[in-house]
Amino acid sequence: MKHNRREFLKKTLLAGCTGVMVPLTQSAFSAIKWKKDKTRPNFLLILSDDQGAQMGALGTPELVTPNMDAMASEGVLFRQAFVASAPCSPTRSAIMTSQYPHTNNTRVNVVEYFGSVPDFTPAEQARNDANAVPDNIPTLIEKLVENGYRTGIASKFHQTPHDKYPFHVWIDNHENETDGIQEFMEQSGNQPWFLLVSIRSPHRPFSHFQQGPIPNQAGMDIPGHLPQTTSQVVKDDYAAYLRAVQRTDIRVGEALQAVQNAGQDNRTISLFLGDQGPAYHRAKGSPYDFGLRTPFCVKGPASYVKSQPISGEMVSALDVMPTILDYAGIAIPPNLQGKTLRPILEGQSGARGHDYIFGEIHQGYQGTSLQERSVYDGRYRLIFRDNLTAPFLEAADNTSSVWGNYVYNDIVNNKNLNSEYQQAYRLLDEHTTAYNDYEVKRFELYDVETDKWEINDLYDNPLYSTVQANLKAVLRQWIIGTKDTYVDPNKLS
Repeated sequence: MKHNRREFLKKTLLAGCTGVMVPLTQSAFSAIKWKKDKTRPNFLLILSDDQGAQMGALGTPELVTPNMDAMASEGVLFRQAFVASAPCSPTRSAIMTSQYPHTNNTRVNVVEYFGSVPDFTPAEQARNDANAVPDNIPTLIEKLVENGYRTGIASKFHQTPHDKYPFHVWIDNHENETDGIQEFMEQSGNQPWFLLVSIRSPHRPFSHFQQGPIPNQAGMDIPGHLPQTTSQVVKDDYAAYLRAVQRTDIRVGEALQAVQNAGQDNRTISLFLGDQGPAYHRAKGSPYDFGLRTPFCVKGPASYVKSQPISGEMVSALDVMPTILDYAGIAIPPNLQGKTLRPILEGQSGARGHDYIFGEIHQGYQGTSLQERSVYDGRYRLIFRDNLTAPFLEAADNTSSVWGNYVYNDIVNNKNLNSEYQQAYRLLDEHTTAYNDYEVKRFELYDVETDKWEINDLYDNPLYSTVQANLKAVLRQWIIGTKDTYVDPNKLS
């Protein structure tokens, strides 16, 4: 897919202030008819960068997140919330299209350009074109703009193509992601608005985002696939991750306060979620729980969101788009793969989430690249891999000291030091092609209820043969039903 930059430039007008660009689409001109519209809600969508389900209200020891927790207590906190994929561009595009990456075509990370008029090299453009959302799949921003909403984005985009995301305002506030957002709300007047605030933390390097109290390392719940007691490198690094989450909490509070300061809290629905798990192996870029499970809170006026206890319903980031469209009174396109959460948020009797949650990882955008899929039923997760001989491409910030990650090499260099390191190395290596010590597994099965870090693989245990068969059948049906041509469903028979 090629996008004519000259034609795109014709559709846009650069505003006088630096870093703010306003596309003059037909829908923008039609906003006059919404001038006195005070009935439709505004939407604030807050996305943190690489934050898994680590949050005070979710029971993370030594983590202080008062703003996230307050948001949860005033609205709804989903304790079983998941993204569709774990690299940044695929998960964000899935949120904005309510389509899995194999459907919306954004399968790997694309080249970032913040602003409505991209300026890419030919190589960058070719990569982005190969992963672009096609014209026939509507994005959330397109639907909102078509229906009279004023739209804005702050700090980070990382999707493609730009003309499928016709934001009216681009707020370039890289250092403080909440700068300028109150002005956007106030300048919208009575026109309903949507604002995406992308918070950069807790992305690596964690050292850039150290705020809030220093976690007590003795009380931390260190991820089970890392050395638990003997590695000071791991302890220091995970404590730094938790402090970076605390910095995110400060920004969440500022974003919510901006709504109140603008006098628009009585008509604004705010949503907060992470875009994927943190930058550790078996987390970011992986189909494991640590990669796909994130926080997900929604709050709003009582007429929109009923404050209720933590919801145990399973929900997906794919549900964001249909939920927003539902509240906005916009027809939900029939091909969306998420579902509206409005019945749950309104406390309707019998409202349900999903019976199964699916995740996918593409280790490249070629059909021959290593592929990973997972299905989760609320207790058990089955992981399936295809094209096992293709290279495994671990995310750079999962392994590289350039990104402040010394954990990966600490495990590799000390793999024979003691039993903790030996297990950590086994769990690092047996699902990848990075080393040759272990065979890459086609299937893995975990009881997440009793083994939250997914350490004990139950796939070869005959006691779980029925669970295994059921989940294989469900995953096979999903692959066929969603036309996922990048894996062979017959290998699940």
